[in-house]
Amino acid sequence: MIQETGEIVRVILDRVDVCMDVEPGHEDRCGHCGLCGRRKDGSMILRVPVSAEQRPHVRKGLRVTVELDLPSPYRAIFLLLVLPLIGLIAGAVMGQRWESLSELVTLPSPLISLLFAVVGGGSLFGIGIGIERKAAAKRQAPRLILPKIES
Repeated sequence: MIQETGEIVRVILDRVDVCMDVEPGHEDRCGHCGLCGRRKDGSMILRVPVSAEQRPHVRKGLRVTVELDLPSPYRAIFLLLVLPLIGLIAGAVMGQRWESLSELVTLPSPLISLLFAVVGGGSLFGIGIGIERKAAAKRQAPRLILPKIES
């Protein structure tokens, strides 16, 4: 989890649009989480849900902190690149080892190996996408942290 600051630019019933602070000279680094949208003026806007307790306290222009649950890029790289590559190699090896299948099917042995490689890599890629989508669904939405209000 990381925390970023910004300013509320729009209040809509149960959510707010927060203009996220971007350090000067680091505009290209912002957007790494993929949750913000970029406006025409280049500012990054993040839509954040507001709880019932926070609703009376939010207003346009208020400086807030937003807590973000970011995904691990290493997990995605493994699931969507390394895992399918393992399936591709394993499928090619299985296709080479399965010589008896070439007698049943009128395809040459290298074509069977290629078919197994594509099926192995494709199926593990599909499994990787499914796992990543399930993890993304469990990820928490951005959470708004209001400044302490002096009474």
